[in-house]
Amino acid sequence: MNYIRTLLAAFGFGLTFALPLFAVHLYARTFIVPTIERSDDCQDPKSRPGSRAQISIVQPA
Repeated sequence: MNYIRTLLAAFGFGLTFALPLFAVHLYARTFIVPTIERSDDCQDPKSRPGSRAQISIVQPA
């Protein structure tokens, strides 16, 4: 029975650190706007497969 207590303690200790990290991960994926477009719409159709199109983030006025 001592191993069950040790297992539960290790599980609780792991959750103590895992839950805040998971919460930060969910917050970042939900509320922070990515700086790079994830879709292929912004890529040049003539570019090589796997390369990223060089698009300026700041558009001229």
